[in-house]
Amino acid sequence: MTFNAWLKLGNEGFLSKILFLEGYESSSNIYVIEGVDEIALVDTGNDYTAFPELFDFYKPDDISAVFLTHAHNDHSLGLMELLQTYPEFDDVDVYVHEAFSSQLQKGIEYFKRDVRINKLVGGEKIRMAGEEFEVLKTPGHTIDSLSLLHTESLTLFSGDAVSAKPVIDDTLGGRLIDFIISLRYVRERKVELILPGHTYPGLNRNNEIVERAYLKAISFLTPDYPLTEAAKEAIRLGMVEEALFALEKHIEFEPEDIAARKFYASLLADTGRVDEALEIFNQLPEDAETFYLAGMAAMKGEKFELAEELFRKSLSLKESKITRTALVAALLEQGKIDEAKKIPEFRLIKKAGL
Repeated sequence: MTFNAWLKLGNEGFLSKILFLEGYESSSNIYVIEGVDEIALVDTGNDYTAFPELFDFYKPDDISAVFLTHAHNDHSLGLMELLQTYPEFDDVDVYVHEAFSSQLQKGIEYFKRDVRINKLVGGEKIRMAGEEFEVLKTPGHTIDSLSLLHTESLTLFSGDAVSAKPVIDDTLGGRLIDFIISLRYVRERKVELILPGHTYPGLNRNNEIVERAYLKAISFLTPDYPLTEAAKEAIRLGMVEEALFALEKHIEFEPEDIAARKFYASLLADTGRVDEALEIFNQLPEDAETFYLAGMAAMKGEKFELAEELFRKSLSLKESKITRTALVAALLEQGKIDEAKKIPEFRLIKKAGL
């Protein structure tokens, strides 16, 4: 069967049930899910040629459900076209984020059809065209952005939540921080195929599509600076997981950046991954700062004897009041009070009541 501009995505499995119309200019991609005696739409685009071509093979009353990833006209205005142009478009479930539904309700009520709005927030399980899906909450591009995961094939209809470059519409509640967190959430899920709102579908081998999008979004925290600066900004915002990811990728690109590796190891220790941190420090040049930072990592892991050894190595290379203070703390944790008293900084710690 030929579908003109509509393309069938595969010959077997779930993809054999998907028709795809690529969006252009002011229209998003549109996806059709073929059931036994019904079809469902994921986004309706804004392309006046889309439905006449589709209805060469299907009828408007074959549509039983519509899922809209968000409220932008390029993804949703096709629904108004269906209502205005095709009286047979009736007895349909429309799935949208609850923040979008009141605006949509007014448009639907005008046409007096049996079109039921189902308000979503994310986390729901829904069934369309005989297939099971999970609704994922993925704000950031807009506040009402949702993605749809086909749970059996691990196919994600991502709308504009996964993109090569983050586009944030703050007039509709979009925020870069939410965009990043949504990508973190998607990254934690198993997704094998991405069906985006724009551009072609792609296989998510080794999570590469999502990870590229995630890294790009994190880099936009400080778009004109290296990833190390984005990591610092992420920490300032309390986004430690993003800071670690940015540093990992920076080190992959710049393995000789010793400062970045020290930063990464210290952050690992801060998150409780002390043994990993110490392993990294062991691979770095033996200078006073490396020994000090490794000692601090050991302290966080309650490895006080090791911390003492590392602080002493640091002091053998460079005298430092901060390092001597840390050494006193390591000695006191071991009950070596007499040794700690020999260090001038002991008096400062005692005075501070530590």
